[in-house]
Amino acid sequence: MANQDEHILRWLNGEITDDELKSVVGETDLSKYKQITSEIDQWEPVNSDQFRVDINDIFAEPKTITRKLDWWKPLSIAASVVAILTVSAWLLFFNNTKTYYADNGNLEVILPDGKSKATLSPGSELIVNRGKWKKGKRPVKMKGTALFEVDPGDPFTVEASTGTVAVLGTTFTVDVFDQSMEVICFEGKVRASTSIGEVIVNGGESYLFHDNQWEDMIPVTSDKPAWIQEELSFTNAPLKQVIKSLEKEFDITFDTGTINLERRYTGTFPKNNLNVALKIVFDPLGISFTIKDKKVTLSK
Repeated sequence: MANQDEHILRWLNGEITDDELKSVVGETDLSKYKQITSEIDQWEPVNSDQFRVDINDIFAEPKTITRKLDWWKPLSIAASVVAILTVSAWLLFFNNTKTYYADNGNLEVILPDGKSKATLSPGSELIVNRGKWKKGKRPVKMKGTALFEVDPGDPFTVEASTGTVAVLGTTFTVDVFDQSMEVICFEGKVRASTSIGEVIVNGGESYLFHDNQWEDMIPVTSDKPAWIQEELSFTNAPLKQVIKSLEKEFDITFDTGTINLERRYTGTFPKNNLNVALKIVFDPLGISFTIKDKKVTLSK
């Protein structure tokens, strides 16, 4: 049974073909699983605390067919129904939504349209509801920092805790930290919205939402973010943004003490050497640092 479940999960994730699953579960069960996925693709959630599945709606027998059941067969059918409902619930609540997390290094994710992609920086998370992508929308949710390369087509929306970024087709990054958000557009045009208003970010422009306001536009001369390569680069960035990036990139924590985190930093530093990165960031600001057990302590 465990081997069968493993094959079902691999089939749901597109890792094996229908024929490969059929060789394990049989043609009848394969047809049932395919029918369930078809039903679920058309399923719309409702505002209800209860979830109901009418198994008769899914596996209704033609009315012209009658069957004579032996006394033991209802037990077998009940067991099959339980198994099918278990798979149905798994599909509904897990299979349509997938979470990606960049643990070590950047993580590239090909999105459900097969053409758009997202690249996550270390420590960042992306949630994709593939069911909604089949209905003419392309929403994703994210935490951290990500580069999006969006193929033209249906509207594409990035949802973050601070606000949303909507596009049709373009290349841009979103960096979410605390209650702030930076949007950099390398190609095309995006609309970045928060609770207090929105800005249109054209290719070659960067906008920072910080302290509950959109700051002035900063020109962008590169065609891709530095963190895609082997560097981190900032222009007039709040120190708290730089520190968040350092924490994610090097898997460390900071004790900032009484340091003013609203000071601004402009510069570029390597991703492969923590000590060098810290010197480049903090020495010009007159801030001292010590490193112990993956914890950096800052002091004046």
